[in-house]
Amino acid sequence: MNKKHSLESSVYISHKLDISNLFNLTYGIRYSNFMCLGPDTLYSYNDKDEITGMEAFFKGDVIHTYGNFEPRITMNYVVTEKSSVKA
Repeated sequence: MNKKHSLESSVYISHKLDISNLFNLTYGIRYSNFMCLGPDTLYSYNDKDEITGMEAFFKGDVIHTYGNFEPRITMNYVVTEKSSVKA
């Protein structure tokens, strides 16, 4: 099996809202990005599993990119000075 290469990156922005001394809410959004990189060769097949095409990628070429926004939310309630509940 050939060695595969990829690049993954993300960015996250959040805001903490103190509702009271005992309860806070943190919300934000994250964007994740994943890139499959060359070198590699991709093959196309028909219904009979016969090769119908081929595409070669050189070292560092971007083969495919996947990106997605991911919302985040966290609630925190302070029960005592030494314990809290987080959801």
